Amino acid sequence: MDERALAERLITYDTSTLEGMQSAAGFIKGWLEARDVEVTGSMHNGRPVLAATVGPASAPTIPSRTRTPSCSRIAAVTISIAAIAPFMS
Repeated sequence: MDERALAERLITYDTSTLEGMQSAAGFIKGWLEARDVEVTGSMHNGRPVLAATVGPASAPTIPSRTRTPSCSRIAAVTISIAAIAPFMS
């Protein structure tokens, strides 16, 4: 995996707009699914939300300090991606 190329692609999305958020979420969902990661999608306040878990369910968890109800697993990763409106326009 080329992390730089992935990061460069992700920063091209203008997530200050709903269309940009939807495009970014679609790309991320496709990227994860192409790597055999099961992704669930939903909407929250009209914005796309993706959730994916990687690793064994039995791995210990560490509560997240974010406002998003997610956690990180030791030896595994839980990914919660929520498109949040920008604080300033």
